[in-house]
Amino acid sequence: QRVEKVWSLLPAGETIGGLGQVASFLVLPLTDDKLNIIKAKNPKNSSIGMLFTGSRLGDSSLLGYTLESDIDFQDIVKLSGPKEESSKTGSSAIKSEQTMSGRPLYQEENYYDTMLQEEEEALYAICDKDMTTADERIKSPDIVPPSDEEDGGSKSEIVMKQHISNKRAKLLRVTALRSIIALDSITALGPLGPGCEGPITGSNGHSAFIAGQQLSSGTAKILPCGHGSSGGLALLTAPGRDNRSILVEEDCLNVQSMFCVSGLILLGMHTNNNEEAGVNILELATKSKESKCTLSQVDIKELIKDEDFNANEYFKKGTLLAASELASSENICVLLRTTTVDNAYTLMTLQRNKKGLKTKAQLLLSTGFPSDLLQVSPFIHSDSFTVFGSIWSLGCAVVYKLQSDGEIEEFVIEGRASLVEAEDDDEEMFYQCNRITAIDIFQASVDLFEQPKVSPQSIRRAEGKSSCEVLDEEDRALYDNEAGSNQALPENNDIGISADEFLSEQDTEEVYVAIARQNGTLQLFKMPNLQDPIFQADGCGQGAVIMSQQQQKATRLPRMHKIYSQEIRFFTAGPSNGPKDLFLSVLTNFGDFHVYKVESGQLSRISLRLPTRPSKKQSEHHSKLRRKKNLPSNAVDESLINPKAFYHNRFTRFLDVSGQNGLFAATTRPLWLVTERRRLVALSHRSRHVAPAGGKVRPVCGFCAGVNISQEGALSGFCTLHERIGRVGSQRLTVFEGISNFFSALGVMPGGGYFVEKIPMGVTVHRVQFIDDPNVSTIDHPLYVVLISREVEIDQSSLNDDGLSAEERQRIKDEKEEAKIKRQVEADLGGFDIEQEWVEEIERENCFEIDTSLGGAPPIRKSAFSLWLVDASNNWNVVDSYELREFEHGLTMKVVSLTEINVEPGSSSAIGEDVGTDCLFVTVGTGIVDADGEDVSAKGRVLLFEVKREDAESIAAGAQIAELSLIHEKEILHGPVTTLSCLNTEGRSRLVVGAGADVNVEQWGMKKLTQVGFFRATMQILDIIHFKNFFILSDAYDSLYFLVWRESDKSVTLLAKDYEPIPVYAAGLMSRGAAMTFVCHDDRQNLQFFQYAPGDAAARGGNKLVSRADIHLGAQTVSLESYFCRSSILINSATPSSTLAALKSQDSLYGRSDDDQRLGVHFGTSDGGFSTVIPLNESDYWRLAALQSVLANALESNCALNPRAWRLFRRTPRRGGCRNNDRRKGVIDGDLVIQYCDLPTVDQEDFASAIGSTVDLIIDNLLELRCSSMVI
Repeated sequence: QRVEKVWSLLPAGETIGGLGQVASFLVLPLTDDKLNIIKAKNPKNSSIGMLFTGSRLGDSSLLGYTLESDIDFQDIVKLSGPKEESSKTGSSAIKSEQTMSGRPLYQEENYYDTMLQEEEEALYAICDKDMTTADERIKSPDIVPPSDEEDGGSKSEIVMKQHISNKRAKLLRVTALRSIIALDSITALGPLGPGCEGPITGSNGHSAFIAGQQLSSGTAKILPCGHGSSGGLALLTAPGRDNRSILVEEDCLNVQSMFCVSGLILLGMHTNNNEEAGVNILELATKSKESKCTLSQVDIKELIKDEDFNANEYFKKGTLLAASELASSENICVLLRTTTVDNAYTLMTLQRNKKGLKTKAQLLLSTGFPSDLLQVSPFIHSDSFTVFGSIWSLGCAVVYKLQSDGEIEEFVIEGRASLVEAEDDDEEMFYQCNRITAIDIFQASVDLFEQPKVSPQSIRRAEGKSSCEVLDEEDRALYDNEAGSNQALPENNDIGISADEFLSEQDTEEVYVAIARQNGTLQLFKMPNLQDPIFQADGCGQGAVIMSQQQQKATRLPRMHKIYSQEIRFFTAGPSNGPKDLFLSVLTNFGDFHVYKVESGQLSRISLRLPTRPSKKQSEHHSKLRRKKNLPSNAVDESLINPKAFYHNRFTRFLDVSGQNGLFAATTRPLWLVTERRRLVALSHRSRHVAPAGGKVRPVCGFCAGVNISQEGALSGFCTLHERIGRVGSQRLTVFEGISNFFSALGVMPGGGYFVEKIPMGVTVHRVQFIDDPNVSTIDHPLYVVLISREVEIDQSSLNDDGLSAEERQRIKDEKEEAKIKRQVEADLGGFDIEQEWVEEIERENCFEIDTSLGGAPPIRKSAFSLWLVDASNNWNVVDSYELREFEHGLTMKVVSLTEINVEPGSSSAIGEDVGTDCLFVTVGTGIVDADGEDVSAKGRVLLFEVKREDAESIAAGAQIAELSLIHEKEILHGPVTTLSCLNTEGRSRLVVGAGADVNVEQWGMKKLTQVGFFRATMQILDIIHFKNFFILSDAYDSLYFLVWRESDKSVTLLAKDYEPIPVYAAGLMSRGAAMTFVCHDDRQNLQFFQYAPGDAAARGGNKLVSRADIHLGAQTVSLESYFCRSSILINSATPSSTLAALKSQDSLYGRSDDDQRLGVHFGTSDGGFSTVIPLNESDYWRLAALQSVLANALESNCALNPRAWRLFRRTPRRGGCRNNDRRKGVIDGDLVIQYCDLPTVDQEDFASAIGSTVDLIIDNLLELRCSSMVI
């Protein structure tokens, strides 16, 4: 499409967004005012539009631009200095004299000189705006082309010829690009490479402190991602794991509940005997950004000075049940239980001023009957009133409306609890009870739950359909569901109001009351009418896929589970200043967690694939703690809910936390529910030094949002209260500034509880390693080494001219021809072939003669490799770098500690080696391709670098933090160095080098590397993995080798290998107990699992690795890294080492079972995916295998594809590569079996009965499977 020429007044080279090299570009002009953010900042005579740009990797950005049109060239000429006005005045005078003479112009003297002078002046003339009308200006061109015509043409052309000479092309008007801003961007990770785990830290304006000491840095999984200009690092982490957002931490004891109101943190205390311990009040002192935040306890006597209502006694002896701010942040509403005998529940309204708190009103809550308060909903505030709900042990609910003047109004919703215990024992009687079990109050638009209305446009479109789209009777019988849905639901967005508009575009909001009953009924009421529900559906708490009022079939009830909704919460999720959606979260008495999205007048369940029930291991650990009397004698396991005890809410809505709205679920595994581009995502929360699960079922027992963390009140944070390591009951209160950079433009939420933050570097990152040395890396400045490559253009203009004349070139050519003839004669006389003799002296000059008439030698692109030393605390900036040679490629890198042995191998003193200290080195393996290309075999080098850190005084003076120093280099003639690893045996650390087909064991001593052992493989060494003194060697064309190192004679011996010719891309190691498994990934995107089993018949006497299982992965990877599989007892910890130590101190037998000693493998794929493979015990495997077989037949698959056929092993097409045996299978498809958690309870019971198991046992297996698969 041809567009008018545009001039940009923006600075050249300005970078917008985080894209790499732009590969696609699309312009979308806009004619309306949809982009008000652009329109408001630009002049009136402007047009706006959007630009879509995308890179080769998949990154894309949406930019908004503004064009100002009809800008006269006068404005541009003034900037460059136009001709003086005297020339124009002189020209006008001459023209006037010629006109007054009365003769034709061509008959005047000097006519042609005058005409040339006018043409020259017209070239720089300025068009008068008043001499043409608006219509003529629109029709006139912006650029007048040169023309010799003197008359004729349209009116606009005549007008143009009257004022401007048409002998040369002239620029009249321009269109300028005034502004361009980034509206949105989508980050693509690209290929993920081998990474490491290390600390990350950054400056957030605050310092995190605990007990006067600065916190240790948080850690993350760091992976290379992308390539080229879109390359960088990917930080894989989770909320709570990164300490960059932690402000302050304090230890607590025996806290039962926590609420944040008016800058105060209220803590409801309890004793070991469940006695009322009163309320403690903390205040967060916010200072400047240079100072730290502190938490201090406030004296209640000094804070509350009120003798009329005796509020001090209530706070000292009462039990805190709920607290909230009212419409004004100065007023506080607190609900206390003063005594359990008289069932007295006191609602107090206090006003905060500079002197403290003053009681305004005090009310007594009761139902008029002997009944206990079981649950309190969140408080909803309006301009003139506050509403909250409560559930009582009689089975009814009471909604309280508190007016601003202190008066209270009650609304009762009827419900009946089970009067006979036998009713709860029988499933049929249980689901006939209408007891209210959960309540929630929220605000939404007026017509949110009204029936969708079909617009007239959709009706006209339906009437205009052709007859061929109408179904006949047979099709209607076959596709009855589809036909009914197509007729009932309107097309596109013609259903009235959408769910995302209820807060963003609707100013009028109503207060809604939602209740869930024991029989699974969900009812919604609109205040103040609490008798007639506006919405009612069945299946709440039972996992129904859709809850709608138009349910035609009766909902099936669970047969073996008495399940009901224990807590419900409606919440909004999305950007605080953007579109948001309404969701419903449900927590059952079994611990199941369901989430529904409100859309089109119904609730549709969202698949989270997260089992949230308490695990069997937690219950077993709890029983052990009680037997050892580490728990109070009257402690109650919270997994067994007492229906007569007060229930503290698990769900908490949050607003504007890091610019997002959502929900925090304090379940057995705490979750954050947020949205990414209108898609709900669950993020797993991690707590620092959290106690092992089992002491209490909830690791996070308190959460508060809206904490003021700045003096101005502009910043809002949150705080958590979790069980910490130590004696049972110890807790830690943590105040956060936000949840890190989770919602930045370069953030990605792939699912599975993870978050990925991309650090763009503009280069291809091949390897990244953390320098784990306290003398080099500190908490403030963690240092990493990164092996990168970048594309550079090499100038070849020197080849255009060699500096010789034609005669000299001819003379050199003749001399070479004579030498060639002489060698040919010698070859004929000697009887040998000249081509074999002189093959390395190929004359390349004749092949690359450059014809300068065609433009000369163009620049060529080459890869330049470098080693960078980066500082994670300083936005990953480069501290120091080392450039590799030309034609040298960096292939591998490893940070190792080598033992210095100052004895020559083979000498007489080698028997008693002088073993020195370990030295930390950054080792780099390279491959050198000669300038002549592949005509000469490639070689390699091993480079040893030492990182030297500067002292504090030098750094303060402006010196760099550290520098790379090359200590030693060794030439490797076998081939390029493709792998480096460290072998640790008998207190000695040596370097293992894989180059070509050789494996060399190098020893560091006397400032050099000396070979002490070797092994020769078949083709090309790809990678080497160590455990103890064993090697797993992967050959790029010949599968796996299993080797052993003997220290006595310093030899590497082959124990077994796989004899199938498999092109290996990656190899890994996994284990369960004493059983080791070798994982192999090949070119057909398969995973194969081998074991060394000399006693097996298939091992051929122990010389062959036995294949145990295989699966088709469907993605390509280049790295399989091992990691420790954590159970459900340790999964909530951000510091698993400290939690594991605490668990072993509580249970001395932990770690002896095989399931407690498991190593899995994780890997990133070439398409940006991240996966894990974990080992299972036999009983769990066969149970999940049976479940996989049932689900593969029962569940709908994508595009009607068979998941079992997709996971079958793909054989290699190489000759001799077909395996003689059948496919082993033996691998569970985790993506398939985890869908069992999202099924309704009745379907779960059916599938469990089909395989002869129970729902509890299957979900517990899936829970351990999910916990073990989480790397962080």
